Amino acid sequence: MNVIIYGATGVGKTHIARAIGRKAVERGLRVRFFEVKDLISHIEKNKSEESRKRQLSILRNTDLLILDAPEGAPEEIKPVSHDFICALVSDRYDKNKSIVFTSTVTFEGWVKIFGDLRRAERIIDRIRDHSRLIPVIIEGESQRAGDKMKTETLTDESKPKFDTVYSEAK
Repeated sequence: MNVIIYGATGVGKTHIARAIGRKAVERGLRVRFFEVKDLISHIEKNKSEESRKRQLSILRNTDLLILDAPEGAPEEIKPVSHDFICALVSDRYDKNKSIVFTSTVTFEGWVKIFGDLRRAERIIDRIRDHSRLIPVIIEGESQRAGDKMKTETLTDESKPKFDTVYSEAK
């Protein structure tokens, strides 16, 4: 099953994706987490076709792949990255392996990211086919901006006390 988490910046998409990943690890699954921009940068730096094939093999065989796009995808994605991502999604689709996506961009916006309608449709079709939860839409204001505003207005009496120790069950 694939999960697609949409929402504005700062509403908790990455937090939810990481929580899903943590639960999968607790159940014994192999999980890989990447920010999309870092994965694309890594792909584009690897000049060797062999190196890209090795990376694709690793990601193809991971039980759960989490692709986090906190600011969407980079504007300029080279064809080698388009091809890699298409191959990755297709291979995981063929092997019935799950992907969790976070994005501020809806599927309609993916055409711009992937450069052409055919490529975007191919990826979206494979993602949707194995998805039971499309989309998780998180609405609200940025938690980071909200937290910043809260900390600036706390009084001494309202500040949290840090003398309590929280630990996992023993």
